[in-house]
Amino acid sequence: MNMKYYIIALAVVLVSCMQDRYADQIKSLEGLNNVLTESEQKLAAIDTSRLLLVRETVDFNLNYIETHYNDTIDKEFAIFLSNYNTIRKGYKRFNQKYTNLKKELEYSRKQIIDLKADLEANLIDEKKVEDYYHTEEMAVNTFEASLKKFLEGLEFSFERFDELNPEVEKIVNDLKAVADSTANADENS
Repeated sequence: MNMKYYIIALAVVLVSCMQDRYADQIKSLEGLNNVLTESEQKLAAIDTSRLLLVRETVDFNLNYIETHYNDTIDKEFAIFLSNYNTIRKGYKRFNQKYTNLKKELEYSRKQIIDLKADLEANLIDEKKVEDYYHTEEMAVNTFEASLKKFLEGLEFSFERFDELNPEVEKIVNDLKAVADSTANADENS
């Protein structure tokens, strides 16, 4: 009977040792998951209502200028409008980039959760643990770099809009004033 207790005690010790064997990697995986949680919060914090307003404003202004500006434009004005148009180009790609980032985030999170579960259950060959961990670490680092670039581009577009839009609004208002005065002159004729 005593032998039975020794075997059970030995089994418990071995199992607990095996579970602790990957404690550092599991803790590191939890850290990677925390990084993804912070990234998810950054994505959720994007001011989509401002984004929509800016996009609609830029579209309206460029379309209005295109249809109502009858003079030949000089090079300086063409460059100015081209710079303003870059705002629209960036926002057109926003939805696809945002969707791709969300998918990458969820995929990385699933991979990390699965790897952590496999480590806790001792299902992975010890020789491959570091390779799998480094693969997930690189994926998170690559994702973070992509997210940073995306957020910087979005912020640049907002700044560009804040810089250029007042002048564009003035041009649109001037064109509207000319159109109104022409319409009034036609009514009085």
